[in-house]
Amino acid sequence: MRSLYPISGVVFDSVIPGTKTGLEVRDYHRTVKGTMEDGSRYHALDPDVFYWAHATFWYGNVRLCERFGPFLTEDQKRQLFEESKAWYAQYGVSMRPVPETYEDFLEYWDYMCRNVLRDHVSVRTVLDITQLPPPPFLSFIPKSVWDRYLVPQNQKMFMWLTTGFYDEPIREILGLEWTDADERRFRLLGKGINLVMHRLLPKRFLRHPRPRDAWDRVNGRVAKDAPIVHTPRRNLPPLDQRDNPMHYCPVTAARRATYPTVLTSD
Repeated sequence: MRSLYPISGVVFDSVIPGTKTGLEVRDYHRTVKGTMEDGSRYHALDPDVFYWAHATFWYGNVRLCERFGPFLTEDQKRQLFEESKAWYAQYGVSMRPVPETYEDFLEYWDYMCRNVLRDHVSVRTVLDITQLPPPPFLSFIPKSVWDRYLVPQNQKMFMWLTTGFYDEPIREILGLEWTDADERRFRLLGKGINLVMHRLLPKRFLRHPRPRDAWDRVNGRVAKDAPIVHTPRRNLPPLDQRDNPMHYCPVTAARRATYPTVLTSD
């Protein structure tokens, strides 16, 4: 939640002269490093690792549009890929892993899903949202009601939606079932979301606050020299953890005592 603001800012802060958000996001990762269970070393700024993280961000937008709209043409997907390369260049890191064309990227993505990605306790930790508190707008719900009745349903819906977005090789790696009936319901849900959100609601209110701020600056709603919109306090870690890029969320921090090998980035 904390990272969504600056990461989207790498793209949209370009309307604000002098900003170097890409370099700031890159530098968050300088100390994200450690040792894997097999003894091998890793670093978040390894070119192959860093580009994969970027690939999940930009291609996640394509996958979201494919499932929930607005539905894209193949030419629009290729345009987004070319723009993603300009986005990645803002980080000031090696461009070596970046595929040349959109078709090359699809081959790269499929190869990563089938041959490189692995199940891991950190994946399972992120997929388990049962320990998360209610969001601020539902804070009026008693804890007993939240824990007993809403948490199980939230977890079930979260996993169903997540499974629907996964590539089939990832479903197989994680042992997640996806039937033809699931696929039909998911497509029907996507059509409904596309109708309501992308045809009936104003586009401005569908944007994340950081991109919306950029559009407001361009359209004169906000002064061009106004302060940048940052992550709200409710999404920030405790004060003693805010300079720690390894911090993910209180739940993850607590689970490290149980799974000491879990290492997560922001």
